[in-house]
Amino acid sequence: MRHAHPVRLTLSLVLFAFLILACNLSPLPPTGPAPTLPPVSTRLAGPAPAITPIAAEGFDAGIEGWWDGAGEGASSQVSWDPAGRLLWSVELVPKQAAWLIREWPALSDADGLTLRLASLDRAGFYVLGLHEADGSVYNLSLYLDAGESATHTVDFAWFGLQGDSEDENDQLDRDQLVRLSLADIAGFLGAPAPNRLAIDEVVLWQGTPEPPDLLCAGSRSSTPIEGFRTGVDANYVPQGEMGFVPGRRGYWAGEDRVDPLELFAANGVDAFRVRLWVGKKGDSKLDYATDLARRAQAAGLRPYLVIFLSEDWSDVNKQPAPTAWASLSLDERADAVRTYARETAQHFIDQGIQIDYYEIGNEIDYGICGVFADETQPRDVASLRAKVWPDEALLIQAAIAGVREADPAARFLLHIAASWDPAFAAAFFQAMTELGVEYEYAGLSYYPSAFGVPMAARLCETLDRLRAEVGKPVVIAEAAYPAAPMTGDMFEEWRNPLPGYPLTPEGQAWWLADFLAAMRARGDVLGVYYFSPGFYFSGELWGPLALFDGEGRARPAIASFAAPSGR
Repeated sequence: MRHAHPVRLTLSLVLFAFLILACNLSPLPPTGPAPTLPPVSTRLAGPAPAITPIAAEGFDAGIEGWWDGAGEGASSQVSWDPAGRLLWSVELVPKQAAWLIREWPALSDADGLTLRLASLDRAGFYVLGLHEADGSVYNLSLYLDAGESATHTVDFAWFGLQGDSEDENDQLDRDQLVRLSLADIAGFLGAPAPNRLAIDEVVLWQGTPEPPDLLCAGSRSSTPIEGFRTGVDANYVPQGEMGFVPGRRGYWAGEDRVDPLELFAANGVDAFRVRLWVGKKGDSKLDYATDLARRAQAAGLRPYLVIFLSEDWSDVNKQPAPTAWASLSLDERADAVRTYARETAQHFIDQGIQIDYYEIGNEIDYGICGVFADETQPRDVASLRAKVWPDEALLIQAAIAGVREADPAARFLLHIAASWDPAFAAAFFQAMTELGVEYEYAGLSYYPSAFGVPMAARLCETLDRLRAEVGKPVVIAEAAYPAAPMTGDMFEEWRNPLPGYPLTPEGQAWWLADFLAAMRARGDVLGVYYFSPGFYFSGELWGPLALFDGEGRARPAIASFAAPSGR
C-alpha cells in the first residue's frame, strides 16, 4: 500500500516534451490587462450534526470476525485482551504494511463510524479502508501519537477512492459496503519499532457528525499578524506560457490571454516563493530563478527565495547533495554551502531583487543536502536528534552565515512537511534552536486532501503547539486543494474531500477563501503560499490542484486570494 506523504516528482522529461512542442507553434497573442475576477460565492450551511448508533463491537466477549495479515518480512498478530480490547501486535520492515480486517455487513446501513483506539508503543500512520462488494476500496488516513489513546469519528463521505482501486461510478456506494480494514503503513515512512494497537470499541452510526475544526476557529488570536503574505509558488509559469494544449497555449482569463503573475497580483496575491536549484542554466536554476523573481517583483509580488541546496527536487522523501558536493566531508560541504549561499545572496542583491526572506532547504524534516534518514532508517525524534539533526543544523548554519555575509539584515525560514504531527513539528524547531540555528520563521506544508479530515484537522493543534513551545511566526510554505479528483500517478491518493469542500472548481475556491481567512485571523501565521497554481499543463499529475483548468483558463479560486471568506 502506498504511503500518503507529500511527494515531488522530477518532471524534466515531461517538461522537455512540452517545450519541444511549443518551439514550433505559432506566436501567442499579446497579453491584455489582468482582470479582477468575480468574487467567490457563499456556501449554504450543511445539516445540523446528529448521529444515532446502529451497531457496535466492544470486545467484551472476544474478537470473533476480525483477522489480520502482513507483507513479506513483516509480522502481525491479533489477540483478545480480557479487559475488553482487541490487541494488534505488528513488526514491520521498510516498504511493507500490516492490516486488520473485519467482514461486516452492517456497514451497508451506516453513514459513518467511531473508533476508540490507542497506539501503545510508538506513533503510527494508519489507513482506514471501506471495501465495496465489487472490490473497490475507499480510504482515509489516521495518525496516532505514541502511547496516547484517541477517538476518531469519521463520516464515510470523507473517504476517497484508493489510488490503485477502480470503481465504475467513482463514488462510494454505502449499500455496497461489506468490509472494514485498518492498515499500519509505518513501514513506508521509515524503519518503525514494533507496536501494539489497542481497539476498545467500534461503533457504526447513521446521521451527520459534528464537523471538525479545519479552520482553527477555536484557537485564533484577537490580534491578527501584521503584514500577512498572500502568496503563490508559481515556478512553472514560464513553462506554462509555452506549454501545449490543443489549440491553446499560455494562461487565460475567459477568452483573453493574461500574464499570470499580473493576474495573481490583481486578485489579492502580494508574495511569491522562488525555487532555486544549484546550477546556472536550466529549470529553477540561477538564471531561471532570477528572471522569475524579477518578473514577480515587477508585478508587485514580494519574492522569497528557497535555497534548495540540491540540483533538482529535494523534499520530505529525499535530500540529495549536488554532485560536486556529494563526496565532500561534512565540514568541507559546509564550507561549500557557505560560499554558495553568500554568492547567491549577493547575486540577487546585484540584480536589484529585494528578497523578503530566505528558506534554507525544502521540507527538511529528515535532513538536508545529502544528510538524510531514508526509509530504511529510524525517523523517530530520538534517533533524528542523535544521528541527523546535528549534522543538518551544521549545514543550515553554514547557509545562513553565507547569506548574512552578503545580506546582514536577512531573515530565515525553516520548512518541514509534518503539519499533521504537532509533537514532531515542535521537536524539530526546538532542536534547531538548541543546536544554534538562528531563524525567524517556522514553515509547514499543508495538503489536506492528501490525508483527509482527521489528519488535516491536526494543523490547528500543530499551530497551537508551535505558538506555545517555539514562539515563532509560521509560514504555510506550500498548500493546495483539488478542483477535481486526483488520478495522476504519484498524487493519485490526494483525493480525500473535506466536509463542505467538494472536489470541484467551486469547492476549491471555497476552501482557499476560507483557509486564507482562517490563517489571516490567527496571530501567529505570517502567510500562505499556494503551490504550483500554474502547473495546469501537467494533465492529471497536478492539473486538478492547479488554479487554471486544462485549457489554461483561470479557475474561480484565483478570486479567493482577495476574498475575506467563502462562507
